[in-house]
Amino acid sequence: MENDGDAAAWAEFLYGAGKGSCDFLMVTLGTGIGAGIIMNGKISRGCFERYASASALVRQAKAMMKNDRNKDSLLWQICCGNCGRKTGFSGGERGG
Repeated sequence: MENDGDAAAWAEFLYGAGKGSCDFLMVTLGTGIGAGIIMNGKISRGCFERYASASALVRQAKAMMKNDRNKDSLLWQICCGNCGRKTGFSGGERGG
């Protein structure tokens, strides 16, 4: 079973925009950010979603909060001690 970024890139490589290419990159945007990379005609396994998906950003925010117990920080104010997927959007609205 492939992830959606790899599957989409492979389909485009075989039948769509990447047809006839040796190397091809496709970025997918949805609840997270994904990518499929074809190098020399083969899928290249990466870990972009590990760092850029909503889940990854929540995981990173929780780690930051664990290390920084400053309850006056904007991150603590937005999260109220509990980060979720909407935290980033709340921070953006507040200028964080």
